This record gives sequence, structure tokens and C-alpha cells, in this order.
Amino acid sequence: MNTILAPTDFSDVSLNAVRYAAELAKLTGSKLILFNAYASPPVAFEIPFVTPTDAALEEYSMDGLKKLEADLQQQFDFGLKIERKCALGFEVDRINEIAETEKPDLIVMGMQGVGFLQEHLVGSTTTAFMRKSCCPVLAIHKNMLFKPIQKIALASDYEELDTDAVLQPLKELANMFNSHVYLLHVTPEFEMDSNLTERIQLNTSLKDLKHSIHSIRMEQGNSVVDEINAFVVKHGIDLVVMMPRHHLLIDNILFEPETKKMAFHAKVPLLSLHAR
Repeated sequence: MNTILAPTDFSDVSLNAVRYAAELAKLTGSKLILFNAYASPPVAFEIPFVTPTDAALEEYSMDGLKKLEADLQQQFDFGLKIERKCALGFEVDRINEIAETEKPDLIVMGMQGVGFLQEHLVGSTTTAFMRKSCCPVLAIHKNMLFKPIQKIALASDYEELDTDAVLQPLKELANMFNSHVYLLHVTPEFEMDSNLTERIQLNTSLKDLKHSIHSIRMEQGNSVVDEINAFVVKHGIDLVVMMPRHHLLIDNILFEPETKKMAFHAKVPLLSLHAR
């Protein structure tokens, strides 16, 4: 892992994710890119006030990033390689652009609580990236502190994947922490547990890691989210990983109306892997 991108709007949610990203950058020796997207305020013609220029907004953004860098360097005893970048525009668009330019190995973003996902920019930005980003996105809940990742649940429906490329971030994290990977497949009660070929392919790709295969048949009245949540709690999972093309599953998890079905999301990081 060479580069980690940590977007921030200087909110408590995003700053917590930045600190998590800094911990990973320190452990991996990666460059940490701090990024802020700023926008011009809307013009209210009936209320006279001085609208800040784009140059002033850029200066304010960069000053915030400089202060954040100084705080991180002090916390980590000047042991981080940090770059600061900012851009004018909507956050989702600008992060997409910098991701295409810098090609980070991982994007670490903050996640607001369950009831705020569709109301706050941080949450909506993160979920948008988990559906669309070409880079792996690690969502960190606002109250989550960094800790070693000892147990990883890799949720898969055994679709065909370019597994060696897609699984690289997972492999790096697992090797770093000597983690055990739980390859998890949830089968709806009305379906047979099939796709043996893809299962063998994933099993082969994980052969150098400590791993085990788990297939769960969904109980009547439960959803996939319920079953993953129960698995996380039962096995003390530290990180949940989703594979590409699981956008509907990600949507169900992030926008599930019942708070109990979001429990694991509030407790462990959620990593969305995407093919490049």
C-alpha cells in the first residue's frame, strides 16, 4: 500500500476517519493525501454581504489542511508522509477526480450515524463512493477508534471476479495484522448454495492467508443484512468487506430503515473493494 486518500470537510466525523487513515499510513509507510473540496456560497441577492472570492476560499481550505497536518505530525511524532490538496467544486466530483489522478490504494472516509445518512454530506458522499468508486473505500463510523484488524468477514455471492487484483487491499491488511479471513456467503432460503467454481476461485486466491469458508442459509423473515450482522457479532469481526457489483447489498446495509440491522456498521469498518 503506497497511497491513502483521506477526504475531509473538517467535521468531527471526517476528522475521525482522517486519524484512522493516518494510523494505517503510519503502519504501511504510505503517503497520506489530505483533501478538502470547497464550494462558493450561494448568492442571496436580497441580503447584502461580501461574498468570499474563490481565492479566499482556497486559502481558508489550505489553512485548515495545514493545521490538520501539523496536528497529525505532532500526534505521530513527525513520522508521516503527508500531502495537502484542495479543489473548488462538489465533494463527490472532486474526490473522483483526485482519485483518478493520484490512484490511491485506499480511500478512507467518515460515516455518520444511521439516522443521518441521507441528511449529511459526509454520509451521502461515502455511500456514493462505495457504489461508484474505482478505488477501494473504507468507511469509518464517527465513534470508531483504530485497532488491529484480527478478524475479517469477506461477504461474497461468488460472482466471477478478477480476484487477484480486487483482493489486493484485503490481502495487505490481512498480512499486516495476521488476520483470519472468513469467506461468507448468505444463501436465500429458496436458493441452492451453488457457484462452486467461483467459490474455489476465491478459496485459491486466499490460499496464502488464514481463512475459512462459511455458508449461511437465510432464516425465514431475515435479510442478508440480518445474517451478516449476526455473523459479525457471533465471531467478533473487526472488518466487513464487500466485493464489486454488490451495490444493492451495500445500499441495503447503508439505508436499512431498522436500526438493529445497522448494528454491525456502527461497530466495525466497512471496506468496499472495486476492480480498477
